[in-house]
Amino acid sequence: MTPEDFQFGMLRLEQMFNRGVEIGHNVRMEYFEALRYVDTKVFLEAVAFVIGSFKPYPSETFPSLAALESAVLETRDESAEAATREARGRSADTSRADYCQRCDNLGLYLGDDGMAHFCQCEEGRVKRVSWTIPPGVRKRDERIQKALEKMPPSPGPVRGLHEWNPLGFWELNVVEHERWMARKRTEIEEIERRQAERPERSTLPDDLKKKLLKDTVAGLRERMAEPAEREPGEDEEEEEVPF
Repeated sequence: MTPEDFQFGMLRLEQMFNRGVEIGHNVRMEYFEALRYVDTKVFLEAVAFVIGSFKPYPSETFPSLAALESAVLETRDESAEAATREARGRSADTSRADYCQRCDNLGLYLGDDGMAHFCQCEEGRVKRVSWTIPPGVRKRDERIQKALEKMPPSPGPVRGLHEWNPLGFWELNVVEHERWMARKRTEIEEIERRQAERPERSTLPDDLKKKLLKDTVAGLRERMAEPAEREPGEDEEEEEVPF
């Protein structure tokens, strides 16, 4: 965030909550030092959020730094959720020549074994190399580029796995769908086979069940027939507890 953007946001707050009077240079610098690394868009959205939600009190007529920081955190969360929703709803750009239908140009795809695998496309090639170089190391980009020069070139993106169906949805074509269905049928058959091989739980014979039930009922009747209070003289002598 630039100082100009910060001044613009603070001017809006001063016009709204301080009758246009500046809050003071030293106080402004405290706000700026705490919020200087916030993205400009997030900061301005946080200012708009404070203007719409802050309620002045006699002890706090101007939004405090904590109020602005809280608005920044909430704005960041909403922005992240909106970006995630936009990314999930983004349609595949299949017109690109380097678009890979296996990994969606992410470099990684989920295999049939439920594990992530590096793709054969260029994005997968870059991801495979960068995976071995930890982030934060010195001259990481240069090291990645040197490692890529030593690797063989990518055979290109994987195509022919998806298609646009008549309803306009991007999905697996008929051949890939049948392969997926065959794998699922195999998994179901394996589950059913394991369940059939399980030993059946042993059940009690009917005569033993009747005997256990009869004994339980007899025990309950004996307990119900016991007197509620003890007869005089039946109480055991209480031991004296030394203090």
